Amino acid sequence: MVQGARSSLEQVIYLSKARPELDAVDVRAILGSAQVKNRRRDVTGFLLYSGRHFVQVLEGRTAELDALVKTLESDERHAELHVLVREPIRHRRYGAWAMGFTESLDDADELDQLAIGGQTDVARIGGILERAARAV
Repeated sequence: MVQGARSSLEQVIYLSKARPELDAVDVRAILGSAQVKNRRRDVTGFLLYSGRHFVQVLEGRTAELDALVKTLESDERHAELHVLVREPIRHRRYGAWAMGFTESLDDADELDQLAIGGQTDVARIGGILERAARAV
């Protein structure tokens, strides 16, 4: 069977602003739900919550990521979602997790600068994600 373009493996990285009223219970609920759904969808990734922002990397088949990004864009628990990277990949970097997670208040100021300044410094955001994932 030949795989079509809609079934190729991709990586998506986005940055969004968390709603101020979110608390630790809300974030854990998001995480738990994502882990269950991602296992079913064969989506892997990592979520960083800074207290003010979400930065997430998702890996999976194109069709699954299309649906997931659409759902995330309409999720009222965060706003100003910006997809920073969407590209084909050969191998998963975060394949060990249906959804890895860390909360890092240390990264809040740097993410504020990236979000407020409208910068799309993908290398910097990728570095923040990788550093956070290694620390887990």
